[in-house]
Amino acid sequence: VKIFGIVCSVSAGFVIGKEGPLIHIGSAIGANMATLPGVWRLPWFKGELWPLRFRNDRDKRDFVSSGAAAGVATAFGSPTGGLCFALEEASTFWQLSLTWRTYFCTMLAVSVLWMLQSWADGGDSYFPRMKYGQPGVKFPMLHLWEMPFIAIPAIIGGLMGAAFCQLNKHISEWRKLFVAGRKPRQIAQVLLVIFINVTVLAILPKIFDRCNVQVPNYECNGYQNQYYCGGTTVVANPTESSTTCNYTCKSQEFYDSFHCAKTNDNGDKLFSSTGTLTWNTWDNVIFALFHDDGEFDKMSLVLFTIALFFLANITYGIAVPSGLFVPCILMGAGYGRLQGEIMKSLAPHSNIHPGVWAMLGAASMLAGVTRITITITVILFETTGEWCLLLPTMAIVIISKTIADQFNISLYDMHVELKNIPFVEPDPPEHIEGLMAGDVMSKGCICCNMIPTI
Repeated sequence: VKIFGIVCSVSAGFVIGKEGPLIHIGSAIGANMATLPGVWRLPWFKGELWPLRFRNDRDKRDFVSSGAAAGVATAFGSPTGGLCFALEEASTFWQLSLTWRTYFCTMLAVSVLWMLQSWADGGDSYFPRMKYGQPGVKFPMLHLWEMPFIAIPAIIGGLMGAAFCQLNKHISEWRKLFVAGRKPRQIAQVLLVIFINVTVLAILPKIFDRCNVQVPNYECNGYQNQYYCGGTTVVANPTESSTTCNYTCKSQEFYDSFHCAKTNDNGDKLFSSTGTLTWNTWDNVIFALFHDDGEFDKMSLVLFTIALFFLANITYGIAVPSGLFVPCILMGAGYGRLQGEIMKSLAPHSNIHPGVWAMLGAASMLAGVTRITITITVILFETTGEWCLLLPTMAIVIISKTIADQFNISLYDMHVELKNIPFVEPDPPEHIEGLMAGDVMSKGCICCNMIPTI
């Protein structure tokens, strides 16, 4: 049911991600692998004791942790990111042996994923795939003078993340009172939310749009040249067809012309700034924000980010399988790309790549909403390959999380409280720190003498 539900909800156009349901699916598979329910009904297992080997709490927790890690790993093609998620967020208890077992599980999961994708694309070789590609192949990642400006997306991500969590908490409390447990209302709410999602995203290009010139991005790195051509040198000025050997360099950008004319008077291809952001799959939108060298209109980015903030808020929590990572990446990439476009317009000759700032913005919004750190950093690097942005991303994630923590807890923990799930945090709440046992005792307590009489 969960698998069928996530296929339908993602296909319907909701502002959601698929990593949350995949975590649940992986955890359910892990729990069933540990307990093997119904195994005694099979005639060849009667009298066997080995199916009971993992029917204990410790092994069941380990299987669930590995299943959750495999779900994250396959959602993003990030094996190490899946391991980090299980360690940082999904597991209550951890042990050394679970580390290599979970890592082995995520490695197998992503290997199968990549092989199936290669086979589906008609490829004849096993080739690793970075889900979102490298956003800054052509230009330097960040100039030294840009480094102080990483504080801007970090602060925005922390504030927006805290606001997102607080608003979704109020919406979820309202749902708990008036919608939860009433199936007709739940179905009506789903239909209403999908109508709002589709309507808003459809009319945004009609409200405001601008046609800009497409800028091809056919840059290939040395590894790609070596893989396709057997060489090690990078082509100086690569175009769609390489002059050094007979292969086609994969395009790194994604554009959608929407209602714009195909070309302008000079013969340059055009693309719709708002249509590219709203009339495509979310993976393609992320790819466009990370890679497109064409200028996105600043008002389009503002409208896109604001619209997604409210659409993701009303969508997360309805009766469909949904995740948070992709909406957070989209919102963060929106305001991060906006900052990159502003900086590029102010310093047009400085080779600023706005896609790099989109990636940094995505990291800040993820940290502001989920409050996880290591997992975000590893997933972004495994899906983009931009390890040279390690330190700026780490700084942004820490700053965003710290700012958001001043206002509320993560959205995951909020929903744990809303569902009244018993969960003991490792650290006590601030309002009970420093309390003594006598502070919670009854004032009229009965005491025993030091030396009792008989």
